[in-house]
Amino acid sequence: MRRLLIISPHYPPTDVVDMHRVRAGSRYYAENGWSPTVLAVRPQDCGRLVDPRLSETAPNNVPVVRTAAFPERLSRPLGFSAIGFRAYAQLRAAGDRIIRETKPDLAFFSTTAFPLMALGASWKRRFGLPFVLDMQDPWHTAPPSAAPFRKRDAKARMMFAIHRRLEARAMESVGGLIAVSDRYVPALEAVYPRLTGAPRDTIPFGFEPSDFTVARRTGQPVDFGFDRTRTRLGVYAGRVGDDMTTALKALFSVLKGDDAILGGIRLGFLGTGYQLSGNPERVTPLAREFGVQEVVRERPDRVSLLDSLSTLSEADVILLLGSDDKAYQPSKLYQYLATDRPILCVAATDAPFARQIEGLNSVFLLASDRSVTEQVPALSAWIARVAGRAVEAEPARRAMAEAYSARAMAARECAVFDAALAASGVGR
Repeated sequence: MRRLLIISPHYPPTDVVDMHRVRAGSRYYAENGWSPTVLAVRPQDCGRLVDPRLSETAPNNVPVVRTAAFPERLSRPLGFSAIGFRAYAQLRAAGDRIIRETKPDLAFFSTTAFPLMALGASWKRRFGLPFVLDMQDPWHTAPPSAAPFRKRDAKARMMFAIHRRLEARAMESVGGLIAVSDRYVPALEAVYPRLTGAPRDTIPFGFEPSDFTVARRTGQPVDFGFDRTRTRLGVYAGRVGDDMTTALKALFSVLKGDDAILGGIRLGFLGTGYQLSGNPERVTPLAREFGVQEVVRERPDRVSLLDSLSTLSEADVILLLGSDDKAYQPSKLYQYLATDRPILCVAATDAPFARQIEGLNSVFLLASDRSVTEQVPALSAWIARVAGRAVEAEPARRAMAEAYSARAMAARECAVFDAALAASGVGR
């Protein structure tokens, strides 16, 4: 059994999107020949949502080593609060100790706290430890479609320069790459030619069936305050950024332009902001602009995974928004497909994930890059079928979801680990 050191600063009971690959999939690594240990930050030091219930969804066969981080209340006045900087020294020291004591065969960085990935280069140089990176988002190098959505203020430019140096250091010696979008690795190869031919795979987040079991038992659905006796409820859960404005405008244009649809559905948006609390509303102002604010309710602060799943499970329709960044891959796509809820997807016709699910009868694709007026009759008929409980998840959808289960994704992840270890020439 080969030993794997996983660096994932956020880990249950900390509830942050970037740890879900490790949380869901690492339980299956042993059956693929890898014995993992997770290196994480103490929940009280992360500055993110902490949900003790989430620990029930974490594997009990994976040891976790936790370390402290520089306090956020002290770092924020200094101009930084990101966990990748606050915990860098502590994770490096803990990783040094683990490497010396247990001699892992490979390190795997699965996080959007990108500065930590530079530790891979340090450990490769000092200990000869090969490493694999999980590109859940672009770091410094990004596909052209992501460029318009990057911040341009003075602090952002300074961090841009820091990330450029750290990314270059990591890419000089990385042994393999996993990415959620097939556009991320080619963008990196264009800047770092040595990556051409390196072990890699495009592996989206898989869904873990036991999450639904825990959510049914412990989750608390959010009440948006709508009258459910006469209308159907559509729910969106997750961040809403500027890149989703086109999709929202298409959706609200349809609601504004057709009284039948407006009278038949209500929309709830959950956890749309980026911070734990105090987030401004991001959807409501646009709904007000289109005059559909009476049928839209928004809860912008973060909500735990289990409460989110519970809310989605009680919705009549799950809402899925596309992005103007064509590399965007919804992290919960296959989790949604694994439910029996109809899905209303609002996205451009050339969005990769939209093309994948467009042919399913239980999914309606409202094309944000086409005339919404032309699509109203079909959407109105689909909403009527939803209201009559006539839209059911078909076998093809269930098969698609199963192909992207956490267990299936773990096997592909371990195949990248195998290839990276073999290419390094230091395998057992």
